[in-house]
Formats: sequence, structure tokens, C-alpha cells
Amino acid sequence: MKNLNSFVTILLMITSSSVFGQNWTEEASIGGEPHEECGTSLALSSDGKTMIVGCEGYYSGRGKIKVYTKVGQNWIRKGEDITGVANVDLFGASVAISGDGSVIAVGANGAWAGDTVKYAGEVHVYQWLNNSWNVVGQTITGACENCRLGRSIDLSHDGKLLAVGETGFKEQGSVIGRLNVYRLEDDRWVIDQIFKGSSYNEAFGYSCDLAGNGGYLVIGSYNYIDSSSIGSGRVVTYKRTNGSWQLRGQNLFSLDSFDSHFGYSVSISEEGNRLIIGAPFAQISTDGSPEGAACFFKFENSLGKLEAGTVRGDSGDFLGSVVKMSPNGKVAAIGIPGNILYQGERGLRVEIYQRSVDYWDSVQSFYADINYKDGSIAFSQNGSYLCIGSTEKHSHYNDRDSGYIKVYMNKSLGIENVDLSNFKIFPNPAKGLLYIDAMRFNQNALIELFDLNGHQIKSQNTNKRNVVWDMNGYNGIYFIRITSSEGQIINRKIVVL
Repeated sequence: MKNLNSFVTILLMITSSSVFGQNWTEEASIGGEPHEECGTSLALSSDGKTMIVGCEGYYSGRGKIKVYTKVGQNWIRKGEDITGVANVDLFGASVAISGDGSVIAVGANGAWAGDTVKYAGEVHVYQWLNNSWNVVGQTITGACENCRLGRSIDLSHDGKLLAVGETGFKEQGSVIGRLNVYRLEDDRWVIDQIFKGSSYNEAFGYSCDLAGNGGYLVIGSYNYIDSSSIGSGRVVTYKRTNGSWQLRGQNLFSLDSFDSHFGYSVSISEEGNRLIIGAPFAQISTDGSPEGAACFFKFENSLGKLEAGTVRGDSGDFLGSVVKMSPNGKVAAIGIPGNILYQGERGLRVEIYQRSVDYWDSVQSFYADINYKDGSIAFSQNGSYLCIGSTEKHSHYNDRDSGYIKVYMNKSLGIENVDLSNFKIFPNPAKGLLYIDAMRFNQNALIELFDLNGHQIKSQNTNKRNVVWDMNGYNGIYFIRITSSEGQIINRKIVVL
């Protein structure tokens, strides 16, 4: 994968060897049964300990979902699996989960409405009550044949707002697509707002993301074409205030090649101020297959502006087919399903980025085996838990299309492992002596000092609560990492004058 565009490369002050990277370690690997296509879709609760997995290939496309919860160090099933009804339902093509993990939503964009309306699509919502998943409200059904309702879905943090994409929706005989927002009232899902596309076959609602308790909504429309845009695709954002939705700023358009599929994937932070957009068919070169691209945006005065330029892939990467940002807006992941892994074979690669102020830095990569493609990604609220799904073969079964999910944990981001109120480094900026008060650790700890290139400059093993370092002779920006004997990690940036 190529670096960011040259005009923004200088902004990336921390290199990929930064001490903030290389901290996600594999915690669990979960494989599907043959032909289930487990990992089609994924969603995580805020604390990262409840996970819903979509398996749209189960039983010839009937589809199913599985819910897992973390108990101790193990991931176990939570309730019975829920399956689709007919072999073409694609139940589990999309999934969503509330912040506390008690409410889940499932899209089945291949479901028929009755016996005659083909592929209208459905969405089902469930709540965990009395140790089982119980239906919440009515089944939501697409309005027309091939409406494909449920292609994208998301839930608000409290589980009371539901966003549903209906990409095949027709108006006056023209397929424009729409995004429906529902709110839960008296155990019924009622329309809160409907957003419609405006041009033929633009796939409006193909992707969506609902931030926090529904304060912000972002909608992707990857096939939109307008004379004012260079490439295809657009992304629209809305803000909800006192129950009313308002357009936020202007539409965001692709600035790349024609047919870039800008808006194929989208993800927004819970505060609505940061956004990542995937354009997997973006192509600069005239030779080979699309490289793909992903763009980081920051909203200022309701206007979305490129925050760190555009990340681009190599020929055939299709980078940006899936993108995901942690709700707190500090970590992001970009899926690269066509990445060359070895011996010319292609497979899924996921690149992790971490934000320092307004700079996004590539800090870690995850590689699947060959033929692992079509990735799905989910983060916990603070990015400490990361889940990656792929719908191709799993080596345990040596069979195609069983799929798999891998769970990773970054202890340096985990609030359960870091208590910043009991950890102090001062003064910062420092000149002369630097005081490190590590009262959080009551056992042996390793304290390390790194420069911006990730080179270790200084280290000390200690069992003392208070440590004093002489910083005379040092100048610039450094990072301190403290690792306890239990493996708990704290990172902190310091400036030395």
C-alpha cells in the first residue's frame, strides 16, 4: 500500500514504528461451519465484550447470526443462533448492536415480502431478556421488489433509533434508493425520517453509520454521478436536534477517478466530528486494476474537510471496501481485500491507523491467508477491542466459505487496564528532571522512553512508585511506555525542552 499523498505526508509526524502501534494482539479465533460465510458482518458493544456475527451463507443463503460474549478469557455463545426463514433471505448480511449489547438488529436484504415480492428485504430487531433473544417491534419490510432493504443498518447507542438502507427503492419508476430512520415507540418501529436519493441507480443508502445516541447520521451513495463531481459517489451527513434532522454542510464528493465508488463504506465518530470514507474502485494509474482509496475527514463549522489526505492502495487492492472508526474517533481500520500477500496470491489485509491530535498514522497491519476476502471490521468504543471477519475459507475445516472472526485486544487502550487518574508524568513540557508517578502499578514495571522513530532511548525496571529521570541533553517529542508485570500498558507523549 502506498503512503498518503505527498502534500499531506509531512503531517504524519509519527512513523509506523511508533510505540503506539504493535499493541493489538490476537485474543480469539472463531471459525464458521462449511459454507456459512461467517464474518459477513460484525458489530461490537461499547465495552467490546458482546459481539454479533452475521453468516449470510448458512443453508443456501438462508443466513443466520451468532452472538458471543466474553466471560473471563473465553468467548462463549450468548443465546441460541437466530436463522432466516427462506433460502434466499441472506439473514445476517448486515448487523448492528446497541452500546450495552442488549439490543441487536439484523438485515436480510434477500427476503421476499410474501410469496410474490422478490428481494424486498427485511430487518429484525431483538432484545436480550430472560436469558434469550426476544423480538422487538414488528418486522420491517422493503417497499418494492428488489428494494433490498437491510443492505446497511445501524442502531443508536441506546437501541431506540434504527437506520436502514433500502438501495433498490423506486420512485416514479426510477431506482434511486433511500435511507429510513425508525424510532421505537410502544414496541413499534415508526418512521422518524426518510432520506431519498436523487439520481437514477445511485445506490443511496448502500452504507450508513449512526453516531452515539443518534445525533449524527452519515449515508453513502457510491454510484452517484453529478456534473460537479469528478468521480462517482457521494456522502451525505445529517444532524438530529430535538427530534429534527438537518443536512450538515454540503455533500462530500469523490475527487478521484470516475467510478471510484466513493461512499461504498463509511464510518463516523460518536461526536460526529470525524469521518472515514472508502472508495474501493478509485484508480489513478491507467494500467491494472483499481487501487482503491480511503479518506479521513474532519468537520469544522459543519463543513467536512480532508484531515490527513487520502490513503491509496496498489493495483488490484480495492482498498477501502470496508472502513471502520472507533466511536471515540481515535482509531480507524481500512480493509484491503485484494492485497498481494505472497507468491502473487491475493487476500485480505487490514491496516490500523491511530490519531494523534489531527494526524493519522499507520501503526499495525493484520494479514489473513490467501483467499480470505470480503472483510468486516468492528471496534469497541475506545478501540481496545478489534474484530475482523472474512467470508472465505477457514483452514480448520479446509473448506471454502466457512468464514472466520478474529478478536484482538490492545491493553494500552483498554479502560479496564488503564487508570489515568492514578498515573502522572510531570512537568510536561519537561526541562531537567522528569517525575514519573506510577502509583497504578504496585508490582514491578518497565519504563521506556522512545523517540518519534520508535527507537528506545532509555529504559528502567523498577518496583518503586516514584521514579525521577534526568532529561538534560534531551530535546524534542518523546513517548513513555510503562508496562506492568501483568502486561498492562500505558503510553504517554512528552515534550522535552
